[in-house]
Amino acid sequence: MRPLSRWTRAQRRGLLVVFGLSFLGHIAVYFMAKKSRPTHVLTALPEKVLAQRDSLLALQPPKDTLYSLTPIT
Repeated sequence: MRPLSRWTRAQRRGLLVVFGLSFLGHIAVYFMAKKSRPTHVLTALPEKVLAQRDSLLALQPPKDTLYSLTPIT
């Protein structure tokens, strides 16, 4: 009678252990990343900084016009 698998019992058990450890590692990383989320609050930039940014953006040259690509028929 032909065997159901070409792998030995030890190889199947080893593969199961590798998958199990991988699963547990993914779970551990998920929960550790969930704990270490930053808790600081974002605040708005001061008006002085926003005005300086706007003046620098006004100095930039206008961007080139993008045209759609139409294939030659």
